[in-house]
Amino acid sequence: MSKYEKLLSKVKISPKHVTLIEIIKLMELIGFTHRRGSKNHYVFYYKSLTVGIAPPHPGRFVKPIYIKNCLRAINEVLKNENK
Repeated sequence: MSKYEKLLSKVKISPKHVTLIEIIKLMELIGFTHRRGSKNHYVFYYKSLTVGIAPPHPGRFVKPIYIKNCLRAINEVLKNENK
């Protein structure tokens, strides 16, 4: 199992316990690029897809709704690559 597959399965199994570093690493492994938007928000880009994340307070996890949005974008990218 590759690093990407391990991280993806961890995120899918427990979306409430994902750190900002983990989601950034996962999105970059998929092929997304990111930049910091306004007020320290992170915006991920992949061709025509855009996903935004608000950073959590220090020591906390990213909100599950942001993780679900990222997983939805990842699934769309993987589905399009398999075609």
